[in-house]
Amino acid sequence: MSNKRMPTEPSYFVPSILRPVKLFFGVGVGEGPGSLLSDDYLKSYSSEVFEGVSQRYHDRLKSHVLIILTDFVDMCIICRR
Repeated sequence: MSNKRMPTEPSYFVPSILRPVKLFFGVGVGEGPGSLLSDDYLKSYSSEVFEGVSQRYHDRLKSHVLIILTDFVDMCIICRR
């Protein structure tokens, strides 16, 4: 078990995930190159970007957990001998 404290705020990179989309559509900055398209595309583009990043994070986390579990099972087998 780790002595690390539980997080109390999101990681610093979480807001940066959608930064390029926000800048393109001019969200929070007044106007961007795609401002005229924001009514039609902002929601769908934001969802695509967020879901893609989330899926990659999930896949990577899943593979790390599987490696850790495999190592743990291997150690248990060795210890039982």
